[in-house]
Amino acid sequence: MEDSRIPIWMINAERNIGDSSNIQLIVSQVEENKIPGLNADGDAGHPFLMKGVETISGQVNGFYNIAPALSNVAATFNAAAMGGGFTGGMALPLGLNLFAGLTVDGFAGNFWDASTTPGLLNPTVPTDPAAAPGWLLLNAFTQFGFTGQPGFPAGVSDPNGNFGETNLMPITGLTPLSPTEVTWQPDEASSAFEYMANATFATFNTFTSFTGAGGLTGFESEWVKDYPDDSDVNGGFRFRNSTDGGLNWSVNYFYHYSGNPNIDLSWRDANGDELIVQRAPTLFFDTNGTPGPQQNDTFVPDVATSLSRDEARANWDMGNATTILVHDGAGNYSGALDPSGVLPALADGNPFNDAMAMGTGAPSLRFTEKLHRVNSLGTSFDYALEAGDIPLVLRGEFLYDEGEKQPVIDKFLLSIGDLTNALKMEDADYFKYVLGADITVATNLLISGQFIQFRNLDFVDDSDTCRTQTGVTMDCSRYTADFATMSLTN
Repeated sequence: MEDSRIPIWMINAERNIGDSSNIQLIVSQVEENKIPGLNADGDAGHPFLMKGVETISGQVNGFYNIAPALSNVAATFNAAAMGGGFTGGMALPLGLNLFAGLTVDGFAGNFWDASTTPGLLNPTVPTDPAAAPGWLLLNAFTQFGFTGQPGFPAGVSDPNGNFGETNLMPITGLTPLSPTEVTWQPDEASSAFEYMANATFATFNTFTSFTGAGGLTGFESEWVKDYPDDSDVNGGFRFRNSTDGGLNWSVNYFYHYSGNPNIDLSWRDANGDELIVQRAPTLFFDTNGTPGPQQNDTFVPDVATSLSRDEARANWDMGNATTILVHDGAGNYSGALDPSGVLPALADGNPFNDAMAMGTGAPSLRFTEKLHRVNSLGTSFDYALEAGDIPLVLRGEFLYDEGEKQPVIDKFLLSIGDLTNALKMEDADYFKYVLGADITVATNLLISGQFIQFRNLDFVDDSDTCRTQTGVTMDCSRYTADFATMSLTN
């Protein structure tokens, strides 16, 4: 608990004005609150971790650790697609860029034949004796990667496997870890992939890189502190006065950094420069010869279009999925494969005979811990009177904070894999007040009562539901979260 005592320097100057007024000036050091777990290692084992902080940095449920683990699973699927795992063994150089029409729930909520030809995944129906639920296969790839798969070295564990370390899937057992001990309920999501049920497999390509050995891997997350310089200070004043009638009042203003750090998420390239998020709609190409879209047709992200959040939401209801792409200011796309090279490659109508269009590799997911400036304007009063023979003091304090921050969760954007916009710290103004009364009922006996309320004047509560690719209704609301208690379980 020693971190709860934060020594800072402060300069306080005040002067009386006349017989009943006083003015006070304050300059103080900027120092943030020390919040257990709000750092890259998450302070595992700390006895006083808030659930909200653990959801940011925790080893199992923390977004900081879940996101890279999820990207490793994306790398497994990208490698499977390129190796022909979804196309009968025919190599697919464009990889998951051709899977903008298949979502996480579209895979997990359907049935696949993975046993007739080991190493290949073929869509099938539940009555097929070889059918396996997609969520079992998703969990197998999630936890084990290519471990034990044909062509993978025997006795070697795939480093892209999660092996139960982070909460990617709602597993029901760990001793031993089994692909079959898992559930799938996007309507009651409690794991990362359930929350991302509407993310396309083409989005997965954005999260991946080629390694030096020719394999694929995911991205890394990084934690950066961006705090004010030592020369930055807090400053404010207070004016206090008393009237002849016994009313004491004051007006206060404080221009300061909030004591509570906020976390900003962003994608960064290898140089640390911030990248641009693009929500790309889906283009359909009839490549199987049967009129109309079928599962084995080709669906690619439209790199020429960038959707707003509302446009992506409307498109989803019309059956058009959104792929999350990331690029720099020059139009160079992140990911193992370049999505902007897909349309030229498909010009001949054959997706199997094209050369790979290389992307710039996976971006880094940066968590930036920072403080923000707040304008605080307040006033207070107290007034003494007598109710019969009983002395009574009425008092009140009022504070308006302009420029504070609030965590806003957008479950629709989370469902499509827009990670950096799904959890954002947005501006919020707060009004806080206290009304109280102190009653002296006997010598040395004082009774006090007070009413305290904090009001968020920019509170967000936009309820919404959407349907997954298999027709499951899930929560797609956008709302202000409670930073202390938000969790994957709520």
